[in-house]
Amino acid sequence: MFSANEVVNWFRTENYADMRIDENVEPLTQMKAMKLLYYAQGIMLGAFNEKLFNEDILAWEYGPVVRSVHDMYKGQRAIVVFEDDGLPENVISDHKKIENENHAELVLQTVKEYYGDKSASQLVTMTHNEQPWSTTPRNGIISTEKIKNYFESEVLA
Repeated sequence: MFSANEVVNWFRTENYADMRIDENVEPLTQMKAMKLLYYAQGIMLGAFNEKLFNEDILAWEYGPVVRSVHDMYKGQRAIVVFEDDGLPENVISDHKKIENENHAELVLQTVKEYYGDKSASQLVTMTHNEQPWSTTPRNGIISTEKIKNYFESEVLA
C-alpha cells in the first residue's frame, strides 16, 4: 500500500511526460488529482479487494478529497510545472516504486486511460452523480466498503 501523495506523484510524473510529448496537454490540477485518486482507490478495491493508499477519502463540496493531498497543495491550482530540469527526484522515485507493483500499476494505467482525458469539472460532475459521494454527508468519510461495493457492481461489472 502507498500513501495518497505517492500515488499523486505517479500521476504527476505521467502528466509531466505527456506534457513533454504534447504541448496541448494541460498541467495536472489538485482537483483533478483528487478525483483520479478516488477512481484509483475504487478500482483497486473493486478489482483486487485491496486499498491502493491508506488515507480516508472525504466527501467535500466539490467531490472526493484526500486531506493529506489537499494540505500538500493547498492554494495551488496546477501541481505539475513543466520545467527543463524535470521533476524532483522524490516524485520520480515514487513513480518507480509504484510501477514495480503490478496491481497498482495496472489500476493507475487504467484510471489514466479512462479518466485522464477528462477535465477536473467533468470529474466533479461524475463523482457527484455516483453513490459513494452522493450518499455520504458533506465532510464525512466515504467508507471503504461503500466505495468497494459501488465499483464492484457499477464500474467493473
